[in-house]
Amino acid sequence: MTPEKADQRYWDKAAAKYDRKSAYGEGTLYSECIELVKKSVEENASVVDLACGTGLIAFNLTDKAKFITGIDYSEAMISLAKAKQESSGLDNIRFFKADAHHTGLENHIADTCLLCNIIHYSKTPESLLLEAKRLTKPNGLVVTATDCYASVRSIRGFFLLIALFVARSLRLIPWFRFYTFKRLRNELENSGMVIIAERKLKYFGARGLFAVIKT
Repeated sequence: MTPEKADQRYWDKAAAKYDRKSAYGEGTLYSECIELVKKSVEENASVVDLACGTGLIAFNLTDKAKFITGIDYSEAMISLAKAKQESSGLDNIRFFKADAHHTGLENHIADTCLLCNIIHYSKTPESLLLEAKRLTKPNGLVVTATDCYASVRSIRGFFLLIALFVARSLRLIPWFRFYTFKRLRNELENSGMVIIAERKLKYFGARGLFAVIKT
């Protein structure tokens, strides 16, 4: 099994518990991220959510955004997201399976593109950022939230870093990149977009960076 298939299988298996584990839970980006995303998305905006999972963030935007398109490469994640959409009766949100690096969607269809909890999992973040830029209208926004495990400054964070490195090496968890804040900022700015706002996040001994980028 290739590493890419192993990672996809991991997310398929995690789908059933994804909402319970992630929603406002300690140790995830989502607790603070959801509120920051909601503040960043303008009223009646069209939104594309890349690596949407089960729609945890996307469903929190349905009362504000005009239309939301959620994309994920995990069949199980998308199946659960579609089931939630059908049971909710919401008609301003849709989900489909696709690679976030190559979605097949038309150019400039979104006012805002979300890249939450995905950049550090990408082995080619430059192509992911270029796809987000392509999907977003000129002067639109790309909203990101990214783990920066290499920027920890605590004993708890140090031991977490070691544990994650071992787990990644043994393929117990998906591959991910150990970003520092500086390295992540360089990655974002090298995409040709401009960071206009950011906020450092702390959770479970780890660090993350929430950033709003203008295309």
